[in-house]
Amino acid sequence: MNIFANKILEYFKTLDSSLENLSKMQEKKITGLPSWALSYRDIYLGIWDNENSFIIKAIPNENLAQDNLTIIYPKNDLELNKICAPWSAPFSFSSGAEEGAIQIGDLSVEGGDNPFDEPISLLKGLFGVYTKNHFDKIFNINQAKRDAFNMWNSALNKFPQKGDSFIGTALVIFLKFKFLIRRKAFLERRIHRYINSYRFILLPQHKNCFFEKKLFLGKDYRIADFILEREKGMPALLIELESPSNKLFRKNGEITAEANHAKHQIAEWVKFIEQYPENRKVEMDFLNGKKQRMVIMGRGMEHLDKMIDSKYSDTTLWTYELFLREAKERLNSIISEQCKIIGINSPKEF
Repeated sequence: MNIFANKILEYFKTLDSSLENLSKMQEKKITGLPSWALSYRDIYLGIWDNENSFIIKAIPNENLAQDNLTIIYPKNDLELNKICAPWSAPFSFSSGAEEGAIQIGDLSVEGGDNPFDEPISLLKGLFGVYTKNHFDKIFNINQAKRDAFNMWNSALNKFPQKGDSFIGTALVIFLKFKFLIRRKAFLERRIHRYINSYRFILLPQHKNCFFEKKLFLGKDYRIADFILEREKGMPALLIELESPSNKLFRKNGEITAEANHAKHQIAEWVKFIEQYPENRKVEMDFLNGKKQRMVIMGRGMEHLDKMIDSKYSDTTLWTYELFLREAKERLNSIISEQCKIIGINSPKEF
């Protein structure tokens, strides 16, 4: 791999690691970042033979476990346009890049009828055109740190996708969550905080949410990740979140030891609630009734039938992918119903 490719990979690696550090304890602001930040990307690097013109395209790809870089040496306008697509080439192959740099990204495009359709519904990613001079100025470790600083502080001071519709904001939350559960630096607590920040979009429908709630039994206590109070007549929901890296099921469909441990943790919560009445007083009096249990851990949808069947057991078992799919379907159903109430044919009319 040539020196230019190494510079790009090091730039994105430094950008992401800087943002990981800056975002600790403030996960809610992550959705204000560009799509190519804190993501794994398909990166395309176009290099002219004279090494004085460069095109870079970085598209986030939820299926990657690391950045994937492809080097292309265009020879004519047709090959140039292929590198730039779906963006348009800002110059001809023969002229090359003018002195300076052009950099754009995250453009909205038309999608399907479901407002949460992806990825075709959004043109996500970074597109840039650079001369050799500007390439060296932009793609280096120090600039990556400066860019991370500027990105993060911009995110801190405005709501994600400022000026966008509620649907657009929700979609950003869904997309960023999908990337976060694949990053090793985002352990359970960081994912917990992100979910709590957007609990009314990501969690099952509820009236009140109690995050990291202490449950006592004498001098002993346990911390419940999420306790949801739902509408009157519906049982409370106790949710234990484990790492996305821990598998929920073995290849043969049996639940793993980690999943059994998570089930045991919720069983302890229930024991504490039932045996110590103080846990069920004042705002927590809804815990006097029936309680449902849910464990979320691991990735993938390979054992979807097992996850669906688990709702008939003492504990519902979901992966993070199913958790996200259910959140999308739930919100889409709510929005569609609201559209009917106010006489809108489709959410896309907003």
